[in-house]
Amino acid sequence: MNPTGVGIYLTRAAYKPGVEQRAAKAKAARCRWVALCIAGDDGWEAAPPGIATVAEAYRELGIAVWVWSLDSREHARDPSRVATRLLDALSAAGGAGVALDIEAAYKGTQGVVGRVVSKVVDGLTERHGLGVTSYPIARYHPDLPWAEMGVGWGGPQLYRTAERSDLSAIALEDWKKTHDVVIPHFAAFDVGAPDRGTQAPQLRSHLRLTPPESPAIAIWADAALDDEERAVLAGFAVKRGW
Repeated sequence: MNPTGVGIYLTRAAYKPGVEQRAAKAKAARCRWVALCIAGDDGWEAAPPGIATVAEAYRELGIAVWVWSLDSREHARDPSRVATRLLDALSAAGGAGVALDIEAAYKGTQGVVGRVVSKVVDGLTERHGLGVTSYPIARYHPDLPWAEMGVGWGGPQLYRTAERSDLSAIALEDWKKTHDVVIPHFAAFDVGAPDRGTQAPQLRSHLRLTPPESPAIAIWADAALDDEERAVLAGFAVKRGW
């Protein structure tokens, strides 16, 4: 199963009071899925306190919940524990799937991501999905295990890259080599010239880079979104039939 429509990444701020209001704002932005951070203070917590409550607030509004975590070098040394933590959190959240955020910690590794993927896949059912997100231009990061990362949907992080359409085209081309489904990830934070306190114009411009065949987009992150940006997302979703 792949995500559909607008997706928003949730950081640890999602566990603070006010989750119902944040979920309602996501719904107003026509958000159809969220990716919930599972990292605890010790970096190893499988299911942070409150994960079920946070997930339920979104699921009650028809928003699918995925789980994700950015791993450290320490985590990468224990792929079995990485996978177990993700699966435990997925169960606690009643989630739809797992998004593997494979970045600096896995550079120069061999077989580690493959072991994480293998154990995660073994723990998923047919109703669950799996995706991978990482740096936008694969050819610029040859020390990442791209072959091991070529599972499920792919999420190139077109944050600053989206300021240049030529680089964005290269990034999407690279990811299409390893993933049949590519879900562009865009920034809600400023990556270019400041836009009078909101990044709505920037977001509107970047969203135009979404390939017509992409079933979804993802936004980093909920904590950076304002009402104008949510309106941009809602308008884009309507145009795409989401």
